[in-house]
Amino acid sequence: MILAYDFPPVSSAGAVRVVKFSKYFKTLGWQPVVVTNTPKSHYFRDNLLLDECEKIGIEVHRTKGPSSNLLNGSKLKSLPNEKYRRFNRNFQRFWRLPDEHKGWIRKSLRIASELIEGGNIEAVFATAPPFSVLVAANELKEKYNIPLIADYRDSWLHSASSFFPTGYHRLRNQKMEAELVKNADLIVTVNRRIKEYLISEYDFLTHKDIHITHHVFDPDDFKNAAVNPFPEKKVFRITHIGSFFDLSSPEYFMSAAGKVLSKRPELRSKFELCFIGGLSRENLSLIQKYNLSDVVFNPGYVSHEEAIRYMVFSDVLWFSISSGKGSDVASPLKLSEYAGSGKPIIACLPDGASKQLLKDYDPAKIADPEDAELISELVLEFYDLYERRMIPKASDRSVMKFNAENVIKDLVKRIEFLRYVKTDFQVKTEL
Repeated sequence: MILAYDFPPVSSAGAVRVVKFSKYFKTLGWQPVVVTNTPKSHYFRDNLLLDECEKIGIEVHRTKGPSSNLLNGSKLKSLPNEKYRRFNRNFQRFWRLPDEHKGWIRKSLRIASELIEGGNIEAVFATAPPFSVLVAANELKEKYNIPLIADYRDSWLHSASSFFPTGYHRLRNQKMEAELVKNADLIVTVNRRIKEYLISEYDFLTHKDIHITHHVFDPDDFKNAAVNPFPEKKVFRITHIGSFFDLSSPEYFMSAAGKVLSKRPELRSKFELCFIGGLSRENLSLIQKYNLSDVVFNPGYVSHEEAIRYMVFSDVLWFSISSGKGSDVASPLKLSEYAGSGKPIIACLPDGASKQLLKDYDPAKIADPEDAELISELVLEFYDLYERRMIPKASDRSVMKFNAENVIKDLVKRIEFLRYVKTDFQVKTEL
């Protein structure tokens, strides 16, 4: 059983992780049974990702939701002002613990309990955030003593999105996490920094209790990316995939692009910034501020399948993690999928997990996220390589580190040891 709040048609990094893990779990001999939410709405919808789930043969059980929902055509939500989005999320956490999705715990437990009592579930893989998922999983562990794998895509207590209005709120969250990690049979984290936080927080945990399974790319996605989505016009193209939330902001990169065009105005007709995903009003105002309207291409949200095509047919990819609380534990899905493309990456990063993950990726160039001058120099460096047709490509060794086939196979080996096998004989327990 995979317990996950986000699942297609919701389009998010968490939903993609569940789909790809389900695919390779099945390839490796486990039948994925997903218990998930029925979303009222979302910012983005990916019907192709939902179609992929059906082709894989994932059994999906959804908790009850509103009659008008994302599955039957409810309208998508508009991207909100980022400050308002954070305020609204944090306000709800005054009375909902561990997070604003607390109400989903009871709903998911009803369905999960029925499935476990039906006798076909051998293990539970629960992925978070939201961390209400891990609270629900812990209740299943205590009730049925079923093997539990807790998958941390972010830190519960130390992420950019964690918010505790009072000391009491933090203490209650810490207590819930302590119960979860004590009961879990295997803890999985997407990077080493989250693992280190858990070990420092709970002295009963050791390095052997936690396995790092970072985000992955699916090689099949890149085999299918054969059609060029761009217009015929040939320009030097730098692409960013995804929208900007929490620690992700395009401001310094846009400032750097403005500097590039000030230094080399002749590049304005030979240079393109491609933003794949929704842009908020704040982001659009930055485009105007740095005089980039004629070099920005933004098709808006596209499916995950289409986003892979944009990666493949770009010259350089970039992403940014802003300095601040939680930046050291952030390692977005795009990092692994960028690596799957083999393309050069401009990574605007503070010290932390993402910088560590990229240290062996050959064509990555790393800059401080607020150093617009250095970022502009890296852009020009790659442009000059592009002009000489010398754009570098990643080595197979540095790409394979993120390959789903290899990474998930290693995880499944560990899960196999947790499987409870019933015997057809009994051993004497008394003399």
